[in-house]
Amino acid sequence: DETSSFVYSADGKTLHVVAPASTLAEIKMPFNEIAPYAAYKAANLVNIDFGAECQTWGDYCLAETGVKTLSLSGTIGRYVAKGSALESLTVDHAEVPFGVAMDCKNLTDVKFLKGITVVKQDAFNGCSSLATLDLGKLLAILEANCFANSGIKTLNVGAAVPALSLI
Repeated sequence: DETSSFVYSADGKTLHVVAPASTLAEIKMPFNEIAPYAAYKAANLVNIDFGAECQTWGDYCLAETGVKTLSLSGTIGRYVAKGSALESLTVDHAEVPFGVAMDCKNLTDVKFLKGITVVKQDAFNGCSSLATLDLGKLLAILEANCFANSGIKTLNVGAAVPALSLI
């Protein structure tokens, strides 16, 4: 039974923890919330399917996992997929979250479903395989190190030159 490798709330709405040493490779349950650090370092976890119900993503909730594809919406914490095996990321939010894909060295595909206004600190820091990024026409702020150590060669911004934040 796959559910013996993780702990979730009695109502089945919140994923609390995935055992880091678990051999669990996939979770398919309609969670509304992923708690902070829920699957932190669960390296064997490569596929998640929470449906469209998941609207709260805790800090570091999928950091250092084997997850390759991720779609985020709702409330998105810091460093959600930091250091994971992420290859494809879809963000349905006006802000690119703080460190969302930091150190995701395999990330090559990023899609934004809404106009991006802010790229938070460390968002794509260390994404060495990410060569192109289209930020749309609404961009206003690029925070410190949002593209540091990335492989970005083409950055498409249709807005006027955004403000740089060195916080």
